[in-house]
Amino acid sequence: MKNLQFSFDGPGVNSWQNYLYAQDTIVIEDERIFIQTNFSDWLSERFKLTGAQLQLAADLGSAAQDYFASQIAEAISLRTPIVLEREEAEEGIGNSKTGSVTQVFIPVDGSSMIYGRRLIIKFYYS
Repeated sequence: MKNLQFSFDGPGVNSWQNYLYAQDTIVIEDERIFIQTNFSDWLSERFKLTGAQLQLAADLGSAAQDYFASQIAEAISLRTPIVLEREEAEEGIGNSKTGSVTQVFIPVDGSSMIYGRRLIIKFYYS
């Protein structure tokens, strides 16, 4: 998947994921290892990021980067849908930035017995 970049928004993450899951297991495992061993490089290589977005990724710190990486890598192993939610920074105000990763379990086809898993990654400015 070298030199393949996607937009850093919901549709871009969905496109990346669809492309990745269509690959063979070796490519998927290579991507998973790349995410876990060098999250910052993976993020900047895989997605088209602005300077501010790159800075936010760096500012997360190693503990948060490790957490995000482990959650994404696990989701890939399980072929879990990954959803990105983010809002744009607003000009002229002191935007404090937050990020989180949440796993949710949603009933499949209205069933009360079968639940699907989804990983939601959020980046917000407040």
